[in-house]
Amino acid sequence: MREAFFNAVKNGNLEELHNLRVQVPELINKLDQGYMKYSTSNTITSVPRTFGSQGFLLAAVHGQVAVMDYILDLNAKCINAIDDMGDSAFFIAAKHGKIEVMMHLLLIDQNLIDSINMKGKNIFLYAAEHGQIEVMKYILNKKPELINSVDENRENEYSDYEKGFQPLNAWSSPRDINIAALLMAYDVKGFLPPAKEQGLWQILGSKPKSISYLRRQEILPEWLNLLGLQNESEFSLLRDEVTNFGKNLLFIGAFNDMRSNLFSLNIKYMPNEVVEYIIKIAANSLASESQYSNLLSAILKDNEALVQLKQRCAREMLQEFYPHFIRDHSPELNYIEELQKARNLDHILKASKFMADIVINKCRKHNSSFDKLPAAEEISSWIAPVLGGKSEQFENYVSQELRSDLMNVMYQALIKHYNKSKEEIKGAIISGIDEIIDGCTTTEPQFSREIKNANKRAADNENTSSRESHARKIKKQDDKDRGDENKGRAL
Repeated sequence: MREAFFNAVKNGNLEELHNLRVQVPELINKLDQGYMKYSTSNTITSVPRTFGSQGFLLAAVHGQVAVMDYILDLNAKCINAIDDMGDSAFFIAAKHGKIEVMMHLLLIDQNLIDSINMKGKNIFLYAAEHGQIEVMKYILNKKPELINSVDENRENEYSDYEKGFQPLNAWSSPRDINIAALLMAYDVKGFLPPAKEQGLWQILGSKPKSISYLRRQEILPEWLNLLGLQNESEFSLLRDEVTNFGKNLLFIGAFNDMRSNLFSLNIKYMPNEVVEYIIKIAANSLASESQYSNLLSAILKDNEALVQLKQRCAREMLQEFYPHFIRDHSPELNYIEELQKARNLDHILKASKFMADIVINKCRKHNSSFDKLPAAEEISSWIAPVLGGKSEQFENYVSQELRSDLMNVMYQALIKHYNKSKEEIKGAIISGIDEIIDGCTTTEPQFSREIKNANKRAADNENTSSRESHARKIKKQDDKDRGDENKGRAL
């Protein structure tokens, strides 16, 4: 019966479980007398185990969500089941990489994300300890603040002083460069917690050093070697390097969603395969030139770590360069998009101020009686919202050609309405700007127009140069003919 029950649980065979329950109606609540022979000497706790609680935990190991629901329907208390190491089904699922089980359990009880096992580890540290990187990503996506958590280390009953209490964090995971890439992308604030001095009894040698202290001493040199660090104090340099790497990727537009922001190159109009090739070369070049190339290359290969890094860096750049643009921070915000919006807005504000200054100065040079015109700052405040509201129509970039057209219409409006009310002047300027911008959508894209105009200018210059060259040749030949004629006369 016992073997049949647990085989059905492992295989997700609900029909067999139902048949067994028909044979033994109280099977789920029946004590499992056989589990004790599977216990080991290093178990933390030994609690009465029913077929239901055992089956619930086993189903978590094998990802059998339907079986877990079947057991809970018969006995809801099984959700609190723990194994001999004090781990619940939520922790067991994390250990075995069963994210679908974790998701299902969180639907039942969302507070499970904050649970701590009998060793003092939260679910993130537990997943890190077992090297379950996909589970780590899932947990950080749900609760990113767990990145800097430290365990409570309940490994023994001795006091901290006597036993050398040594907290550990996510760096206690297996030494894997991909785990390091994830931790650094999320900006883990520190390396391994500082080594704690061992207690008096350890110094005297009458008691062994704590297991966690010895573990720290074991994994430290392995991490240093993998990350390319000479010592622990270099970790801050590594953090700075990763952050600068992420910001540089944003600056060079190394992500597809930043393509339209590269005004100088307008790679938006290049074929996708060309853009992707440029992005790949730029990103890999940045990584390979770093002294921490091993880690940066791992970040580039992990899309989730890469996305997290660029989001974090975009948020930091917003705070550094555009502090007034965004006030409410939320995990739901796409900071890459917000950064692009801030850059576009900043560009439009500067362009508006520039154009207003030029136009006002030109008007006043034209006629000294124009001193009563609105100030440049006020005109800028009129036109910036119009440009911002229609920025997509001119590809978020006020080019030299567009600036020229806009300044011309602003100038004409001021000349024509200089003695009218401020509202009339404002209306005339905005109406003219609307007309110019709306024209951008009915003709070729701005960049295409600029390319054609540049090609036309080059062709005109070439034709002019060719005509001038031809004229010089004719003149040279005329001069030669005159010279020959003069020589003939002389003879």
